[in-house]
Amino acid sequence: METNMYDHIGLRVADLDAATRFYTAVLAPLGYVLCSSGDGYAGSGRRARRRCGCT
Repeated sequence: METNMYDHIGLRVADLDAATRFYTAVLAPLGYVLCSSGDGYAGSGRRARRRCGCT
């Protein structure tokens, strides 16, 4: 059986702080954590991986 999935998704948002709080809360039940953030970006990845894989 073939499985298709997304590898990376980029979103442009008006309020990065609010979006980071929202997506951190929404993705937490799926096993994702905030693993990278900086000036103008934030990235989430799976807890189970050694590295989150965020760029």
